[in-house]
Amino acid sequence: MQSPWQSDELGHIFHTLYDLWRAALTMKQKKRFHMIQVTDTDHQSRRIPDFTPYTFGINADWLEAHKGAPEYSHLLSEWGAWEDPEGFGSKKREHQDDQGTPNDEVD
Repeated sequence: MQSPWQSDELGHIFHTLYDLWRAALTMKQKKRFHMIQVTDTDHQSRRIPDFTPYTFGINADWLEAHKGAPEYSHLLSEWGAWEDPEGFGSKKREHQDDQGTPNDEVD
């Protein structure tokens, strides 16, 4: 499920963390999780998080279109105010690719 407020960079981080978590499970642990993962449905979540994400995690086009909406004003008041942490968004190092991986390392 897609979150329209979320940047591609943050979405990639969440998918990478899920893949790392899943790869770290033993076969016995994996058998305890019975789920069917559905992808590529273009469904979008209408939920806006209660927390303020770092600026790199925000879809700037979505924020621009919704920041003045009365129903979102209490949630979006601080959006765009959190400086990006080192290695992400505007503070991404020159030798990192778009996914945040240094170019000389393999994913």
